[in-house]
Amino acid sequence: MQFALSVFGILTKIKICKIMNIMDKIMERIDDSSYLISMASVENIIEMGRFLKFNENSKILDLCCGYGTMLKILCQEYNINGKGIDLSKEFIDIGKNRIKEANISEKINLECSNINDCKEIGYDVVICTETYILGSLNNAITELAKFIKPNGTIIIGLLTSPEEEIPDELKEFDGINLHKEIDVYNSLLDSGYAISFIARSTQNQWDKYFTWDSKRTVSEIRSAKTVEEKKKAEEWLKKWYTMYAKYRIKYEQWCLYAIEKISI
Repeated sequence: MQFALSVFGILTKIKICKIMNIMDKIMERIDDSSYLISMASVENIIEMGRFLKFNENSKILDLCCGYGTMLKILCQEYNINGKGIDLSKEFIDIGKNRIKEANISEKINLECSNINDCKEIGYDVVICTETYILGSLNNAITELAKFIKPNGTIIIGLLTSPEEEIPDELKEFDGINLHKEIDVYNSLLDSGYAISFIARSTQNQWDKYFTWDSKRTVSEIRSAKTVEEKKKAEEWLKKWYTMYAKYRIKYEQWCLYAIEKISI
């Protein structure tokens, strides 16, 4: 009996440890979501890595990496090696601390620099969630292809609409950043690329993005030093709410597209 109780106690402790580890991982992923420069969910990014067969031999470059969170997630899940580049020193400094806390500094390197100064080549994967800074989609693909092996993968982030007709108000609001999804597909095929995975924004991520800007604007209203500053922030808040409720929820989505060259 005593032996049975002892075994039961050990098994109980093991089960509790497993539950605690699972809870810690869930909390870390929730925290990661707050630092993602991406509208795709953490779960979708992990699924993407599994589908694309990322592993300890995968070498990934993330341009405009923000806090380096996507590399962090992929490293913790698939043990990839990665380098992230971003122009924001604040993002990079915070990202480095998070990478250090995760004990993966030997696998992930973050660097504050202009992506135009990056001359490294030979990566298995290149990621760019701010594709618009490279001009047209076709030009962005051409530029990103320089960083990868001939059979490598490009992962791009784009604001797209599944609708054929986009309201003029939304076109004016998001300008050249918004693409019709069918136009994206056609541009990729014209450039000789096919889609190998899509990680779409969830409604939860979209709502988080909306409320993030809302909270930021409310802070600006509260700290406004002049009537003009306060009025400007209040007008933006109203416009932000109107655009989201009337147009963005229905017509917009954010996607990570993993693409590969059709002919190698």
